[in-house]
Amino acid sequence: MIDGVTLTTGRNGHALGGVWFHFDLGDGFFYSGDWSEESDWFTFDAPPPAATAVLDCSYHLDDVPQSERFAALDGLLDRMQGQVLLPVPPSGRAGEMALHLMRRHGCESVMLDPECQSALRIALDSGAVCPDARDVAPLLDRGPMEQARFLVCDTPNADGGAALGLCPGLERKQSPGPRCACGLHRPHDRPCARHLQRPGRAFPALERASPCATS
Repeated sequence: MIDGVTLTTGRNGHALGGVWFHFDLGDGFFYSGDWSEESDWFTFDAPPPAATAVLDCSYHLDDVPQSERFAALDGLLDRMQGQVLLPVPPSGRAGEMALHLMRRHGCESVMLDPECQSALRIALDSGAVCPDARDVAPLLDRGPMEQARFLVCDTPNADGGAALGLCPGLERKQSPGPRCACGLHRPHDRPCARHLQRPGRAFPALERASPCATS
């Protein structure tokens, strides 16, 4: 209660610690930044009804459901040969991506870099993620990175973490290196850009953060 107004909050399904706000004013006033009702990683709490809502519009009126996004990703990955690098924000899309890949391809096919392992361990310990998120627990101590087909790595634009080492590092060894399935973030002037801009190396994947819980 704030100055006689009832304030209700809930988890927004988009990011660890992300919340929405509902004010019991008139017929209800709802406010939230990015939010998602579809995440298999972040918990979403349904808000009370509200006649007025103010929402983040980063993705405008894009109404493509997460199921279609993942279907497109699956089709892309099925066409890619060899190892695939998926640069992600450790505290965002890493968990969502790891869950999806494990369920479709098995635990042995997925590896997380140390930054993602640490972020996912913190998320699981927080109790703020979905109950089924604990399915990723077997990945939290696996290594080394090279022993899997799908490499889920920090950072989203591949200019740090294991993603940085895997791209230009492998190229210095004259290795073809992994192919890269990029999301919103695409490297241009980063150290790994030359590797990812080679033909057949970088592919667009999920084209927005919500509802796949990134950024």
